[in-house]
Amino acid sequence: METIAVAHAPLGEGGSERVLLCTLEALQREYDVTLVTDKPPAIAERNAYFGTDVDPDRVTVRLAPRPLARFFETFPHRLWRMKQLAFNRYLRAVESEYDLVVSTMDEYDLTGPSVQYVHYPTFDRAEPDASDRGGLVYRTYLRGCDLVYRIPENPLSDAVAFANSHWTAGVVEDTYGLTPEVCYPPVSVGRAEGVDWDRRENGFVSVGRLSPEKRLLESIDVVAALVDRGHDVHYHLVGPDDNAGYARAVRAKAEALPFVHVDGAVSRDRLFELLTTHRYGLHGMRNEHFGIAIAEMVVAGAVPFVHASGGQREILRGAPDAMYDDGDAVETIERVLTRDALQRRLRDALRESAERFDDERFRDRMRAAVRTALDGRDDDTRG
Repeated sequence: METIAVAHAPLGEGGSERVLLCTLEALQREYDVTLVTDKPPAIAERNAYFGTDVDPDRVTVRLAPRPLARFFETFPHRLWRMKQLAFNRYLRAVESEYDLVVSTMDEYDLTGPSVQYVHYPTFDRAEPDASDRGGLVYRTYLRGCDLVYRIPENPLSDAVAFANSHWTAGVVEDTYGLTPEVCYPPVSVGRAEGVDWDRRENGFVSVGRLSPEKRLLESIDVVAALVDRGHDVHYHLVGPDDNAGYARAVRAKAEALPFVHVDGAVSRDRLFELLTTHRYGLHGMRNEHFGIAIAEMVVAGAVPFVHASGGQREILRGAPDAMYDDGDAVETIERVLTRDALQRRLRDALRESAERFDDERFRDRMRAAVRTALDGRDDDTRG
């Protein structure tokens, strides 16, 4: 049986982890699969959270050396490039033990065949919506990264490469001069559209970390403006604290507004309940790479409003009336709130769009990519 290392670090609780679990599902019966990661994966708990069916008896777990794992623990939300490069060094040391490496957490510089799923290129130096990194501190940081592992010019040159959106694929092309295939992430909220539209609450749900790039303070202002205009709406903010200072600011602002509720980190069942019983989603981030939370809203039967930038526009294909530009979010949303026919048209368009994010479609693409990479390896060996 051919051996496959599925590499994913750091292991968290977000959309990339659902990509990982569905990849393990796709491969576990045909191959000898090893998950290479930074901490014990608690597969049973993750199955329950993500609605997947990974068999722990079919997946071997290989943990990174303790010093590397401790580095990941110490800086859970910082030094991303440094952590990925350090993990890359470890993968290079063990990859020869496997017939193929599959990365479900962005790109790595490997010597052998690989399948790599890019959520956003790790080594891009022009990340959107980030603070200014052109100064001395950032240049020093990049030099430190080079000491850990020399940043490769094109780690995807010999890989079967996927991107999570056409927008991300464009960034990968700008970064490496290579255009990956687009494979949308697998999305699930119980595969049900929830309650009928007329019985849903006339409110908004945001899903994501309480972090500045999510622009939650601005989203609260949008909902407050709608309330000031006489709309009976409310707003739930769902997600863990990521930036302590920003999370405090969000909570302080919400406490002064009775129609804003900061739910924080919630169970998957509670998330499903919110998404399937509310009419609208609201996502304030600019240039979202894809936006699995947005796709979950669509699958749940809600109408999400998003900034007209990044990969999130692809989720709302056929529903441009739900996309807003800087400065016109309130008017865009109000136009939908006051037009029943427009609401129906958006729901119908998004219902058709949701089929692109089906779990089995993703698993089929991943199985085919693995077979292609392994066949290419065999051809190289014979040659």
